[in-house]
Amino acid sequence: MEKGKVQVHLIKPMNEGQKTVLMSLKKSLKILEDVVDVMAQIKQSIKDTTHLDASFKKFKEMVRALKERKKLKVEV
Repeated sequence: MEKGKVQVHLIKPMNEGQKTVLMSLKKSLKILEDVVDVMAQIKQSIKDTTHLDASFKKFKEMVRALKERKKLKVEV
């Protein structure tokens, strides 16, 4: 490439099918991020408590909260 020349790459616009797939992937990734977050909270709560019953109760509360977020169908 010669000095002073700019290389241009044209990007073809996405069609509706591609946009739909991309949005589905984004939503799936958000759900996976939420699951990883809940798992990290569970791990921490188990470390923080010596009572398994209390940890299980926290786990159920976090799962319930995750399900509620999913029901709200928040846009990604």
